Amino acid sequence: MSSAGRDVGTGARWPQDSRARKRWDYALKEAQLYGNGGQHVGPVAGRIVAEVLIGLLQSDPNGFLANSPSWQPTLQNPGSGFRMTDFLTYAGVDPATRHSQQPSFA
Repeated sequence: MSSAGRDVGTGARWPQDSRARKRWDYALKEAQLYGNGGQHVGPVAGRIVAEVLIGLLQSDPNGFLANSPSWQPTLQNPGSGFRMTDFLTYAGVDPATRHSQQPSFA
């Protein structure tokens, strides 16, 4: 791929198709405006990411969601719903300080 297909600052690839490029630009701008200066995606990009992940999980014929479609999380306090902070806490990540460390990418 030519250097035109890479972000000069990060080396990240971006779409060549103009429609895909516009969506990518929108997602990046939204993250800048709504996502704590780019720390995380905004509401539209977050919805896209969530729907893609759910679709992948649902389409795996050997996956948990395909075999147990009525499963509901049971870690939350009764009546409070299951929030992302509940998941982070269960995973051992302190939601209050998760942005204080630099991410490590493998």
